[in-house]
Amino acid sequence: MERRRFSGFEVDDQDRVIVTTSRGHRLVCKPIATMLDGVKEEELVRATAEVDVPPCPAYTVEDVSGDSQEFKYDQEGIDDPHTPEEDREAWAMYQKKLAEAEALADQRSNERLIRTIAISGIEDLDAEPDGEWVPRHEYLGWTIPENPYERQFHYFRREVIGAEEDGYNLMAGIAAASGLNREVLAQLEDRFRRPLGEPDAEADPGEAVPEGEAEGTQGLDDRPPVHDDRSSGQDGDGGDLEEPELVG
Repeated sequence: MERRRFSGFEVDDQDRVIVTTSRGHRLVCKPIATMLDGVKEEELVRATAEVDVPPCPAYTVEDVSGDSQEFKYDQEGIDDPHTPEEDREAWAMYQKKLAEAEALADQRSNERLIRTIAISGIEDLDAEPDGEWVPRHEYLGWTIPENPYERQFHYFRREVIGAEEDGYNLMAGIAAASGLNREVLAQLEDRFRRPLGEPDAEADPGEAVPEGEAEGTQGLDDRPPVHDDRSSGQDGDGGDLEEPELVG
């Protein structure tokens, strides 16, 4: 079987983009770019309403003909020494609330990104039947979600992904399968990793999750360093790696 090896993934003789995770799961990457369109903007609209972001403060200018025109403040206008103090205070509150909304939107869009990848962006060639992993997880004290998608995501986080390097490789594979350009890949790379580091609402029975060991990252600091083939330009056998044929 002919396989073309790239940095982080390979392409098999069926032109499937495959990422093998640190836990040994072979994941076929699927094109999901259109599923992510507008997610951040949609979450920002929701967050703006939830945080109750006030309107951007504005000022009125009267022209020579006596007509009035309203303009929204920007930082330069706020810094003008003639700007009233009440407008400065309104601007400060607007910026504070806007930052809160943007942070909330960023968090939620990141969560949607990782869930979209886990549910719709991959096919796990090594997935275990429920009858094998569920008893194991119950023995370990984890609550198994009833919702089939939550259950699939639970399995993805606890069994499929084992290291941060898996996140980079998955994003590279998804980008290649989706035809994303390098700029988009760079924007998405870090966003994949952060939700994996957030602990579940449930915790291991009788044991607090130590700082820095949230779900998806337990024990990472104790693992031997992962050799980064991207910097050397070679695969693990010393051979040259092909560059991903991304658009752009």
